[in-house]
Amino acid sequence: MSDDPELAPAAWCLLGPEARRPHFEALQTALQKPPPAGGRFQACEDEGEFDAALASAMDSAIRSAGGTIRVCQDFADVAARRAEHYPALMLSLKSCDAFDKTGGRWWPRNFLYEGVGRAVALDVRVDDLRTSVFVIGATSASRTAIAALAKIGFSHFNLVDPSDDLSRDVAAGLAKAFFRVKIEATSKGLVTQLPGIHGLVVNGLADAGGAMGPELVHMNFIRPGGAWIELHPGPASTPLLLEAAGAGASVEAGSRVAAHSDAAWAEAALGLRIDVPSHAARLQAPYEGKK
Repeated sequence: MSDDPELAPAAWCLLGPEARRPHFEALQTALQKPPPAGGRFQACEDEGEFDAALASAMDSAIRSAGGTIRVCQDFADVAARRAEHYPALMLSLKSCDAFDKTGGRWWPRNFLYEGVGRAVALDVRVDDLRTSVFVIGATSASRTAIAALAKIGFSHFNLVDPSDDLSRDVAAGLAKAFFRVKIEATSKGLVTQLPGIHGLVVNGLADAGGAMGPELVHMNFIRPGGAWIELHPGPASTPLLLEAAGAGASVEAGSRVAAHSDAAWAEAALGLRIDVPSHAARLQAPYEGKK
């Protein structure tokens, strides 16, 4: 949990595992606001610690008469379950990466949803919205990405996960939430038999290579010239991403998507702008052995 129980008010804070502290430091640099005018990081490693950190952050925000809370993707599912009030979109996503206080209430927000939309609009070239989208991982990040892409106009999704039961359950739930969108689940064992019809691949697993490497490495499912979007920052040259690039896919790094998400949050919650390219480079640096 946080090192100091008597926390001074801050304009914003980031809740997440200690491993995400570099993300906080990158945000501090991007926003160019030192504490206490800037932000604070509160480390939490499990649900109990997250609950304590969230309560502390909300109390600090009340004492400072404002503030916003950012949540790492590690706790996006947990954060959504802790929300007391839900906008319509959040009822479908069940994933929350920020809380903003409006009208005396804490409202859950999802800025990965905004970040995916910006990444596709600004970085990823997909010429045909009718193309099928292959989604790896029945995770909160994947659910968010499917919702963002459905809003843009994609209408056919194929979901796969190390757990076939989970992929079926998530696909069925999303199909009920988003009308006129076809969301199918494919068994992990059938991935190598899929045709190369997917013009866009979205990876919502933090370690897809470890969890599903043998099934994914053949890249038979991606259409030549397709695009690949990572939803989690990580090393740029994993065996899986090298195979994707070798298959002719353009790869959008998870650090770039995270930078777009942070930029959307900073604008909405703080009225500040983040330079996405430089912020993405700072987010990527720890995974490449740079400081």
